[in-house]
Amino acid sequence: MGWTFLVWGVYHAALIALEHAGLGAVVKRLPAPLRHVYLIVAVMAGWVVLRSERLGGALLFLRALAGLNAASLRARPTMPVELWLVLAAGAIGCAPLFPAIRRWTVAIDAVTTSLLMMLFATVLFAWRCGGMVVTPVLRWWRWSMMRAGRGGGSALP
Repeated sequence: MGWTFLVWGVYHAALIALEHAGLGAVVKRLPAPLRHVYLIVAVMAGWVVLRSERLGGALLFLRALAGLNAASLRARPTMPVELWLVLAAGAIGCAPLFPAIRRWTVAIDAVTTSLLMMLFATVLFAWRCGGMVVTPVLRWWRWSMMRAGRGGGSALP
């Protein structure tokens, strides 16, 4: 964790210094969704550097996240629809949608959002697991019916 920890500290110190030097005023003039994106990107980039074993690995990972490495330029998106739905639900759930909400209702909103996300995740999990269980069972059933038909006997009474 040696050099990457040092670079992570310098990165955050530079961000704080830049925000005090005027970048903070520019960011405050941006619309709320863009400020949110700025914060997420700045923090995620720092975490990638902190998590990496080497600086080269961090840069390679950041390039892959941005889609700037050769493999990602050739590849097509292969994410299933369910994953896109989960990502959209997560983006909606973490976005500051209603800035005029009073403080005491934020807790209620957080609980409601958490319960809805858990319900969505449970339904998605059950759907995926159901497909993983039902498909082999149907294949086995079809195989056993075909096998029973080949042996001369009928599997049905």
